[in-house]
Amino acid sequence: MPKAKTPSTQRVTIRISKQVLEKFDEILGLLHLRRDAYLNEILPNEIDELEQLPANSEAAEHLLRAHRTVTKETARIAVTLESSVVERLNAVCKEKRVIRDAFFETLFSFLASGIEDEADVFRCVASPLWKAHAYLSEPGRDVDGNYNLYSGLHILTLEEIFK
Repeated sequence: MPKAKTPSTQRVTIRISKQVLEKFDEILGLLHLRRDAYLNEILPNEIDELEQLPANSEAAEHLLRAHRTVTKETARIAVTLESSVVERLNAVCKEKRVIRDAFFETLFSFLASGIEDEADVFRCVASPLWKAHAYLSEPGRDVDGNYNLYSGLHILTLEEIFK
């Protein structure tokens, strides 16, 4: 029987904040998710979202590049992604004048920490991965409140069982 054809992949090196990477890897570990597989799953949708945004100006791109080189301690990681995802991400980042490493850092930060907006609490968003962890680590509870999902179940008594 012939082997199933696997998509071609590429190894990509990313340079991002050590702090962001540590938080992201911590929650992926708790969820037992492999980083590369997870990224291959979510990146097509994230690239779609990036594609909808207006492009940065040349000046903004230069400013962002200069800011990234002086502001934080970074880590270099290698991820293996589907070639089609890498090609599309590179093309959209180039078109939008977005630094690819900054895109990954922003994505990792959002997934691990959510969005905190002190100026507008209605714009705050909890971390999607921490919400998933809360739900999966205690599936009998509704993550948005204290409602116990099992409280509505009827426990049979011996009399009811042997009627």
